[in-house]
Amino acid sequence: MNIGPGEYGLLVSNNTEPYPLIMFQTEEPLIFLGDWNFLLLKGWLLEDRDDVDDPEILALRLLWKPVSFLELGATRSELYGGEGRPGYKLTEYPTLILGSKDNVPGKFDNDGYGGYDFTAYLPLEKLVPSVKEVKLYFENTGTDIKAFWQEEDKDKVSFPFFALTKHGLKYGLSISTNRDIIGIEHVITSEDTYRHHKYPVEGYTYQGLSLGYPYGNNVKSLFFKHKHNFTDSVYLEYKVGAYEQPVFINTGDRMRRYYASILGGWKIKDYDLEGFLRLDKTENYNSHAVPLPSQTGDIEDADKTFYILGVSIRYCFQ
Repeated sequence: MNIGPGEYGLLVSNNTEPYPLIMFQTEEPLIFLGDWNFLLLKGWLLEDRDDVDDPEILALRLLWKPVSFLELGATRSELYGGEGRPGYKLTEYPTLILGSKDNVPGKFDNDGYGGYDFTAYLPLEKLVPSVKEVKLYFENTGTDIKAFWQEEDKDKVSFPFFALTKHGLKYGLSISTNRDIIGIEHVITSEDTYRHHKYPVEGYTYQGLSLGYPYGNNVKSLFFKHKHNFTDSVYLEYKVGAYEQPVFINTGDRMRRYYASILGGWKIKDYDLEGFLRLDKTENYNSHAVPLPSQTGDIEDADKTFYILGVSIRYCFQ
């Protein structure tokens, strides 16, 4: 489940292990001054943690496409509850969703996020017939907002009465042809993204993996990928990229990781065969293989190289 444009969602992605959830979404767009799509997700993160056991996650997504070449999205997510933390009646969920009492001492002080995104579809297929789709996208998220409906900010905000703070930013380009998909994406997440004083150790994670962007907070990331479909049943995809972390701390070293991967797939009747190879070269290795938000600064003065090889076979029931 990725929410938002691009390879991975900044607020909800498929980076983690599966967890129990209930999801409602539109199967077909609702038509009113354009196409509308909605999504509502509630999940239970059942795990023993070093801060609060068994928290829950709530996510909402609204997508509006007023014209064929423009798509506007808004996303809201909240990490809340858990052992020793307050629960909510159904009538209290509007307050939870609005986040009007986030960061105000009390039962509604949770780890809340909000964001908006724009996707522009460029009509280049008229100039290059082999091109099926070209899209530019931008996403801006925040782990805090200043808005007139928030108790802590209602007397402090001015026009336009709404602002995101402690940002996560994503910029990307995707080009699709009859046989190829090419993409490039750049992501920046702030030092405070995926961290909260109510969940100070493991933060916005599940089973040690980020619920949002896979590389977590305090990071700059860039990648390029290309997928080629030789036939309808055989494909090859490669990706090259790099990221550094932590980028917003002036003292100490930064981990820099460069990687290249290749993925191949072949569909034979009801079977899907895949092979995967990845090479990671790391400068100033982080002592935690997958750093939690509280561990991004735990850097060793050591360089390491990793290889990952995988093979999978899936049977598809008809």
